[in-house]
Amino acid sequence: MTSATALSEEIPAADPWLWPQRVALGSLTLLVGDPGIGKSYLTMDMAARVSRGALWPDEELAVNGAPQQARAPGSTFLLCAEDDYPNTIRPRLVALGADLSKIIALRDDHGHQAFDLLPYLPTFGSLIESTPNPRLWVIDPISSYLGNLKENHDRSVRGLLNPLANLAATHHLAIVLVTHLSKGDGKALNRVLGSRAFAAAARNVWLVSEDAEDRRRRLLVSMKQNRTAPPTGLAFTMECVGTSRQASLRWADKPVSADADEALEATAYVPPPRNHLRRQVIDWLEEILADPLPPDIVREFAEARGIAYTTLRRAFREMGGQSYWEKRGKSSIRLWRLGPEPDTE
Repeated sequence: MTSATALSEEIPAADPWLWPQRVALGSLTLLVGDPGIGKSYLTMDMAARVSRGALWPDEELAVNGAPQQARAPGSTFLLCAEDDYPNTIRPRLVALGADLSKIIALRDDHGHQAFDLLPYLPTFGSLIESTPNPRLWVIDPISSYLGNLKENHDRSVRGLLNPLANLAATHHLAIVLVTHLSKGDGKALNRVLGSRAFAAAARNVWLVSEDAEDRRRRLLVSMKQNRTAPPTGLAFTMECVGTSRQASLRWADKPVSADADEALEATAYVPPPRNHLRRQVIDWLEEILADPLPPDIVREFAEARGIAYTTLRRAFREMGGQSYWEKRGKSSIRLWRLGPEPDTE
């Protein structure tokens, strides 16, 4: 049965944002970045703030140290496939100051943390409905919950994303999906791993990347904003706290002006030209072969510097290097040297 309603009768939600201008309630948000970049720590920081009703990092900057505004603590649901709940996730949340009673770890009927999510959506929907003030659901990474769906097939992926989006809208819940970047070049939004449907279904897409000027620092910058003009980015570092050595996030006190394309371009690895690389190897060989050395020792030193053996041999031949045998007592040893073979008679 169809229905039709005048837009004048469609009343917008009083509170459209979980994290103002960054993570919307009632829809999907995508968090993208390379493995090990800090995406999971960021989602744990979000969960901890939701559990306490705390300000968001940019709100803390805006109030300049003023007392925190009242915000009702909310519940967060976690689906984390790559980190153990009791031994990894829980200590991280403790270090971030979370109220653990408001954070709910989800598993399937067999106790697995990674599984086919689609059949469980009705069950989890009922759980969300019965939980006080549900605000956030983190699914990290979304690829671990696709079951038999094809990650690179748009129509297949929508079979899960559409019901997830409906669930988010029904319960006015922010669902954050975590995924990786694909290798290669091009615009940031086109490098979301898997189907284009992931970025299309999300109302907000954020990139976590290294800061080209400080590789210890992470940038949170916009890739796509559907409901607002792209806000400025933020930066954070992960710092160990207490005797547990768990990391806590320290947010920078200044916003970041770069967008996702600029951040990726600044950190992209550009291999040196082959001629330049060969010149570097030649310079290194001139230094290390000031005195003859056995070739296996030279190769060992070269591999420690990341020099491939084929590159090493090519540079050695180009320099006119000589391989010869030198008598030492009753035996002989093979050596490499630059220039002609010495007169051993």
